[in-house]
Amino acid sequence: MQTRTITFIHSPRFKLTLSLSQGFFSGLFMLVFLPFGINNYDPHHSYTWLFIGVICQLMGVIAASSLLLEFLIKPLFHSVASLTFAILWTLASYIPMSQACFLFYNYLGNWHDFRLSSAVEFYFNCLSVFLFPTVGVFVYFNYAQLRSAYQSVLTNIESQIAPEDLLTFRGQGANGQLTVAIDKFFYAQAQDNYVELKYLHQGKVAKFLMRASISKLAETVKSPVVRTHRSFLVNLYQVKMIRGNDADTRLSLEQISEEIPVSKTYRTQVMQELRKLKNFG
Repeated sequence: MQTRTITFIHSPRFKLTLSLSQGFFSGLFMLVFLPFGINNYDPHHSYTWLFIGVICQLMGVIAASSLLLEFLIKPLFHSVASLTFAILWTLASYIPMSQACFLFYNYLGNWHDFRLSSAVEFYFNCLSVFLFPTVGVFVYFNYAQLRSAYQSVLTNIESQIAPEDLLTFRGQGANGQLTVAIDKFFYAQAQDNYVELKYLHQGKVAKFLMRASISKLAETVKSPVVRTHRSFLVNLYQVKMIRGNDADTRLSLEQISEEIPVSKTYRTQVMQELRKLKNFG
């Protein structure tokens, strides 16, 4: 199975967002949770401008160390863009970031706790905080990449259909014919011995009534126009949403307020065609 690449981890936007979010979140975390005992387990800690200034400096230390790693060291591994690399890089990058915090902490305290055991403890404490913004930023960019890939697939699929291709519906009588571009046709609905066709004309939804049977019209068209119900033919090219369940499925079309029913008889075929055409599940 081929591993999906996550190229966004090397993009400047991801790196900048990650570094700034790590600094901001860490400072915010300290400000919020200090009253609950993080400051040397003092639950009576009070905020002062000096304290807030120190927290802002800590935010700067974290963001700056992250920026240095992301923009100076990470480019050395630019050719690697896998989830495994992202995890290993994250855990490794926390080491210098946590030690930068450790040095800053000792600098403020006149080097009162400059021990190896404290440095190791700092790593795990920082890791537990840094993970939150890291995971949040990663999930957001991963979603954006997946969404972009989906849109690309959708565009490629739809591009196989030439919008200017024409559909021709023929009924009975001298005026029983309508030819319309495929991207302008919405659906056809049976009405007794007639069929009402809905299509776009001069920017507005128009109707055309012809004497014909929906079954006969269904025989003359092909995908993306398919039978969805004993009374409906629908242009799946126009579908924007699927609602309901197996027992009651309905389609929402562009610029059409009413929903089109999909009966159990045609549901399997309709869903298969939608998966091919629009990647709907």
